[in-house]
Amino acid sequence: MRGQVLSLLLTLALLSLSTPAGATVIYVSGDQTGTWAADTVIVTGEVRVPPNEALTVEPGTQVLFQDLYKFIVDQNATLTAVGTSTDSIRFDRLYLWVHWHGIHFQSASPNSQLEYCQILHGQTTAFPDWSGGGIFCSQSSPTIRHCLIAECSAEGDGGGIYLAFSNPLITDNSFVANEAVYDGGGVYCGGSSSPIISGNLFIGNNVMWYYGGGLCVWGTGSPQVHDNTFTSNTAIATGGGGSGGGLALLDVAITVHDNVFTNNSAFWLGGGIFCQSANPLITDNILTGNSAGTGGGIACDELVGLTISHNLIAQNSADYGGAIGSPDGHRVDVNYNTIVGNSASQNGGGFYGDDDNSLTGDILWGNTPNQLYTFQTQNIPVSYCDIQFGYAGTGNINAYPAFVDTAQGDYRLQWGSPCIDTGDPNPIYNDPDGTRADMGAWYYDQTMPVRILLTPYNAPIQIPAGGGSFQYAIQATNIESATLSALVWCDVTLPSGGNYGPVLGPVTISLTFGQTLSRVRTQTVPAGAPAGLYHYNAFAVAVGDTSEDSFTFTKLGYAGWDLGPGGWTNVGDDFTSNVGASAAVDAAPMPKPVD
Repeated sequence: MRGQVLSLLLTLALLSLSTPAGATVIYVSGDQTGTWAADTVIVTGEVRVPPNEALTVEPGTQVLFQDLYKFIVDQNATLTAVGTSTDSIRFDRLYLWVHWHGIHFQSASPNSQLEYCQILHGQTTAFPDWSGGGIFCSQSSPTIRHCLIAECSAEGDGGGIYLAFSNPLITDNSFVANEAVYDGGGVYCGGSSSPIISGNLFIGNNVMWYYGGGLCVWGTGSPQVHDNTFTSNTAIATGGGGSGGGLALLDVAITVHDNVFTNNSAFWLGGGIFCQSANPLITDNILTGNSAGTGGGIACDELVGLTISHNLIAQNSADYGGAIGSPDGHRVDVNYNTIVGNSASQNGGGFYGDDDNSLTGDILWGNTPNQLYTFQTQNIPVSYCDIQFGYAGTGNINAYPAFVDTAQGDYRLQWGSPCIDTGDPNPIYNDPDGTRADMGAWYYDQTMPVRILLTPYNAPIQIPAGGGSFQYAIQATNIESATLSALVWCDVTLPSGGNYGPVLGPVTISLTFGQTLSRVRTQTVPAGAPAGLYHYNAFAVAVGDTSEDSFTFTKLGYAGWDLGPGGWTNVGDDFTSNVGASAAVDAAPMPKPVD
């Protein structure tokens, strides 16, 4: 993946060496206001939007820098660079052998916007002006949305973006292969900043010495970090900190939720997440395939307090604490997590710490060489947990949890799991459906008489521009004490937000009490489907209640409408074979969607 990204960026850089015949080119330096409407803007010296002034960059403009020049947006000045999904704005170097010094928002107007922009090959060099390779924000709160920020570097902090005393909106961007020597390879958030950082992809970013290969948050602000994906980021240093491959939280008490951390690594602590001091809450995240010296999934150090709750922590690895490492004797509460298949070369495949920590309502299964290890005593309080091979404590059990599909990483509970209704019986811990707490990260919703579930195969799913297909399992379970009929169908939510379908069904199925009907289906995505993020949705209606489930997939491009047969076809195991009905779900394809 990193090699493909670098090849793409090299191609973009080569394109900057020539300008198409008939294109308009302007050369700029110094103070700039008004509108840049040329095809190409070549920057021959440092440029600035002066105080209280404004500059607009139109869609499709290339802004190319001859040398290590800054683009400064000064006090109360406004930069509006808003491209489109098909006509982005590019900020880049002019020649392969040079860099430029990034966009600097210095007490700029909060009306500044960067949307559908490419920020490529920005670089900082010497102290003190050595942070924010792509974008630098000091007391500035621009909107940064739908941008690609790639191959930027900083000798200090924030290879992609550096924030100090700033509260920008940073959403739906891609941070690719950025690097910082100190902290925050993708983004550094410090100095009492309170940005919203959501919906972003952090892939292949790294720090050379200290903290946060993808993102480092440090200070007394209140940032929001949620719904991001951190993949293959690293904290490299063998002689420095080298902690928090995906995310590092330092002296900040925030909630980090609904993020995905996969295949990140750290030399020292926290392959996925590293926490130091303060008392953050880590909840509703997925951490898989991360690695570190201690705490392959999550590690902490010098904490006032840390709560790790309702996370899936699976297939991570470390020397100590394959899933979670708490080496320094500060309290960590580990509550209602699913901790499975992690490994440690020394001790604590699932959990490594001392008796200042506690576990409640967790599932620890298939971790090696042991489910949990305490290096001071064996008196760590553990209660209402399902722990393979057993562990002393109130309400603990040793029974296979009955997951949906471990081969595809679906660790939700099947009906009949011994972990349902066996968590802490105190009503204050009841599940959202009002029943006694279930063990593990996800509760089984007992308000639905028939539950529908989707399990995508080989996720994450990416469909080429020319179209393709993916497999998934769809299953329905009846938890009522009588035979029930359910109406089942699937549809698709398009990148535009509209729905298309149904692509499967509707079909009526019959289920006896406790029966689970599971089928494997193949969904075709046509070449004419628009590029972007899709949601694949399933529904089951029984006794007036509707159960829903979904997963996402991405289409990487668009190759024109299909004119012949095909389209959004859906084939596979007959969903109605248990009642002898025909395979109605294999019907002719629907009309083409319009986005």
